[in-house]
Amino acid sequence: MTSAFYKYILTTMDFPTLHLDGIVDENSNVLGFSMFNTSHPFYLEFVRSLNMSWRENCELSPYPGPALSAALMFDAVHVVVGAVRELNRSQEIGVRQLACASASIWQHGTSLMNYLRMVEYDGLTGRVEFNSKGQRTNYTLRVLEKAPDGHREVGVWYSNRTLAMNATSLALDAPDTLANKTLVVTTILGSVAGELTASGHR
Repeated sequence: MTSAFYKYILTTMDFPTLHLDGIVDENSNVLGFSMFNTSHPFYLEFVRSLNMSWRENCELSPYPGPALSAALMFDAVHVVVGAVRELNRSQEIGVRQLACASASIWQHGTSLMNYLRMVEYDGLTGRVEFNSKGQRTNYTLRVLEKAPDGHREVGVWYSNRTLAMNATSLALDAPDTLANKTLVVTTILGSVAGELTASGHR
């Protein structure tokens, strides 16, 4: 099932960190997504610092690559800091101790949420913006294809549900023996299945 006649789309957002060597070969067709903004000025330093930390604590295991969770945490901290800075410019905010069991809340919490929604930031996971509901918007996902020398970008998926592909290597060179055959397509969830009829053209 790792031959050229099968194509896999892995929906993980950190596809470049998956180690597929020994599982798939150079004929395998595997696609995935990445949120990493590798052109960010701090990206190389980010990877280097994580690599050094890994070597100090996990000497027996090879460095698996930067975790997406670390990049998301990096961006989250910068977003919160930016919102707090803007909030502090608009009004004097103070810090007071609050007990988890108490009904008291921080009086500036609602204002901080409003400032968070106004943040616009280019981070390690790309563009960070929020809509009125506090959901992330206007972000992109890089579409990657496994290649013999690692990964190569073959397209970009935009959060407005637009897909732009820049490679034609996804076409399958199916032999004529597959013409007019019915193929069953399933997902890894096992709950969605469909049928399609293979035509003689790509």
